[in-house]
Amino acid sequence: MASCEGMAELVCVDFTCKGRECTRENCSHLHPRKVSDMKKESVIAIGVHFLEKRIGWFNEWHFLKFMDKLPDNFTQLMGGKDGHRSKKD
Repeated sequence: MASCEGMAELVCVDFTCKGRECTRENCSHLHPRKVSDMKKESVIAIGVHFLEKRIGWFNEWHFLKFMDKLPDNFTQLMGGKDGHRSKKD
């Protein structure tokens, strides 16, 4: 994965998407076990990257409880195994 500007740490973005978990054997990026293991700045940088590139989403199961700490426009990035909610709305 290409790095996002503003990343305080290199996190494998694929871990955030249900059904797209990283399977690369030698992936050099971090693979946090839970969102709270990540720096807030990294989560924001990933969300901004998703919005700008119109790719990716945050797994609602893992990220919803952190939404109060994230920008309001990230709500549109919440989703599940089939993608973000706004695709279905």
